[in-house]
Amino acid sequence: MSDVGTVKINRKSNFVSSVRKWDMLLDGKKIGNIANGKELSFEVAPGRHTIQVKMFSIPKSLEIDLSPNSSMELECGISPEYFKRSLPVAVLIFLLIGLFFVGYFHNLPLAIFVFIAFTVVLPIAGGYPYLKRLDGNRPGR
Repeated sequence: MSDVGTVKINRKSNFVSSVRKWDMLLDGKKIGNIANGKELSFEVAPGRHTIQVKMFSIPKSLEIDLSPNSSMELECGISPEYFKRSLPVAVLIFLLIGLFFVGYFHNLPLAIFVFIAFTVVLPIAGGYPYLKRLDGNRPGR
């Protein structure tokens, strides 16, 4: 009987960075990618490990200690701080660009496209991923 444990990582579905798969690393080695709203499960030897998620080149790490024959559930996604910091900026940009295009070119669809582009690009400047252990999932349970 094997003593390996199982780690399952759920990526919360979010519009921001939704088309890009994030890299998942275990102890510095890439173990796969995780798409928006999907999960990734993998077996891990018992002991202390570092799990890392990378959105673009922005990493987030978490130390875990896995007991033999145990499982652990993690969650990753865009940090709520992204919305606190970046959404007001995106709305302001939308209003300014929207007013410019509607006032001068009467091209609201282009203004909406620019707004969507900024809400996808803004995580590079203001957003970052999170990686956390879900409550109630302790090693050995």
